Amino acid sequence: MDEMLKEELAEHFDNLANIDLIANESFKPLYESLVRTLKEYFEREE
Repeated sequence: MDEMLKEELAEHFDNLANIDLIANESFKPLYESLVRTLKEYFEREE
């Protein structure tokens, strides 16, 4: 995978990890599920 893309994705995951600060509690489980799915997908790609 392209190194620059990897760094950009890592940055997005870091931002999503701070979801507590920006998301309404009712949306949090949805975001967490999305992040988990994306992480699993990209980890499988490597």
